[in-house]
Amino acid sequence: IWRFRERLIKAGLLKKIFKNVLKQLDKRNVILRKGTLVDATLVQAARKKNKNGRGNDESGRSSQQDFEATGTQKGGKQYYGYKGHIGVDEGSNVIRRARFTTASVHDSRELENLLCGDERSVFADKVYANDTTKRTMRKSNIYYGILVKGRRDRQKLSGKQKKANKCKSRVRNSVERPFAHFKKHMGYRTVRYVNSKRNELQFMFFCLIHNIRRGITLTASTT
Repeated sequence: IWRFRERLIKAGLLKKIFKNVLKQLDKRNVILRKGTLVDATLVQAARKKNKNGRGNDESGRSSQQDFEATGTQKGGKQYYGYKGHIGVDEGSNVIRRARFTTASVHDSRELENLLCGDERSVFADKVYANDTTKRTMRKSNIYYGILVKGRRDRQKLSGKQKKANKCKSRVRNSVERPFAHFKKHMGYRTVRYVNSKRNELQFMFFCLIHNIRRGITLTASTT
């Protein structure tokens, strides 16, 4: 099985397979294109940094240590690992875009890579908020559904802004369901491998499985 996975990586076929599944779902009218919901999740590395240097080879590296993962901080906690990013089709909850990076990459840097270009709205958490992005989307007649965040240089959010955030959150929250399923049912709180490409393959497989499951559920309800 692993030889097969390695061949997929070397041949660069994983993204083609992902797109092919999306095409099949599109033929069945599963993808709605109403909007795109964007989110990211942190996943711990399989092996943390080796602080004491024990068990290293002649080059000073340990075969059990992940040197491609990076660190970040969230909610006062330190993480060392990777991030999975997804762009989900509003309404169908099909993952149309997926990206895999190290943990230190800021969520907002992947926003453009998670959009499809045919959506009529974009919903995301406060971390993606950006005035330039807001102006660009509005010029393109795309509804800017990214939550407003408070700033140090101005007053707290008004009652109107808080109410708008709640309305946007009701739509945005469904993007968290794929990640919740990955972690609860597939044990995806820690990556399995000590290599970025192999871990990316695992993440993309989870996204493929999710889309196939959604396709079966949605097409079954219409037949």
